[in-house]
Amino acid sequence: QERHTPHVNPAEKEQIGLLDTLAVERERGITVKASTATMLYPHPSAVGPEGVLLINCIDCPGHSDFSSEVARSLSFVQGAVLLLDATQGIQAQTWTVYEKAKSMANPPELILALTKIDLDAARPIDVALTVSEWLSVEDP
Repeated sequence: QERHTPHVNPAEKEQIGLLDTLAVERERGITVKASTATMLYPHPSAVGPEGVLLINCIDCPGHSDFSSEVARSLSFVQGAVLLLDATQGIQAQTWTVYEKAKSMANPPELILALTKIDLDAARPIDVALTVSEWLSVEDP
């Protein structure tokens, strides 16, 4: 069976729903089923004639009901971006994923990022300050 691999047109960079293949994912803006994407990222540190880094991404659900899928995904990566909802702040599942990643024998590097900062209900400053207290960071 042939699989279709979507190609992102550089002129249309913001294709947010590209990995959301289920109707419920597109309708509610959530991730229910893990999806993957591969990117070639030009960077001066890249080794080889092409000068690009190969980045494999896994978009997996963060909800605690999917903890085994998240744990499995974490075991395959060198780094992870932990998305924090700027309207809701730190959720129980966020803490669970963070603790799971940090407790691994070879924990992935974690980058925390705020999402949904464009919504009216967003509180990015409050959430950033809460996260900095949570992680004991001096200057968010």
